[in-house]
Amino acid sequence: MREIDRLQFEIHAKSTAFRYKLEEARAIVDSAIALNVSGYVAFSGGLDSTVVLDLVLKVKPDFNVFWIDDGADYRETLQFVEETAIQRKCRIQYIRGVKAWGQWCREMGRPDLVGPGEAMDAAWINPISHWDEQWLSDTQYPRMLYERGLGLCFTGMMASESKNRNLVLEKGYRPLYQRGKFGEWSCCPLAKWQKRDVWAYIVSHHLPYNNVYNKLAELDIPLQHRRVGPLTCFRIMHYGTHGHVLKHVDYELYNRLSNVFPKIREYS
Repeated sequence: MREIDRLQFEIHAKSTAFRYKLEEARAIVDSAIALNVSGYVAFSGGLDSTVVLDLVLKVKPDFNVFWIDDGADYRETLQFVEETAIQRKCRIQYIRGVKAWGQWCREMGRPDLVGPGEAMDAAWINPISHWDEQWLSDTQYPRMLYERGLGLCFTGMMASESKNRNLVLEKGYRPLYQRGKFGEWSCCPLAKWQKRDVWAYIVSHHLPYNNVYNKLAELDIPLQHRRVGPLTCFRIMHYGTHGHVLKHVDYELYNRLSNVFPKIREYS
């Protein structure tokens, strides 16, 4: 992180506006925990979920943590997830999810890799030996969670991220609301936060974070577009993660991914 950015985030962390947002986020987490419903933190290895994980584990250190493997991530992300489990002394469950992978393959002109099967396994970029289990379709998620009594999910959604992430506020939901067939709870403590709020928390609480963000900053990627999501996500491509950015961050990974999905080269 550049020193000028760190100073700005430290100043913002001392502001009344940020302190108010932080108090509100903590109150939201407390309200969700008070439901006394078993659940999990959806941890991606990105900034938002890093903050949410810290907020939740400070209240309930033994809370479940899931990391969803969508097929391809920066090596730094995989390393950061592993290091987080060690540093936080928590078990992060690795779950293979294929909804995003299937959508990605269709958008990139490779429907033959949707799977499940040997073709999908061969094209999968991330290691395939670390999964605790596999979720083979998105429709299985709610039922599986319901049957296991996991009725609460903490996510790092922020209102500023994208149209989809504005769902919490645009649809009239509160940051803690029920949805779905089984009435599962979703908790979005950062629903009203902006990127600088997240960075202010990271800096002021001295939290380790994914090193990819430093690489994106070195490439002068605007703050709002420094995304570290799964690479098998069409939305991420439009924010520049693929193409010239991915080539500069991890050229070997770019080659591996573009050899399987040549359409990526169109964004180089």
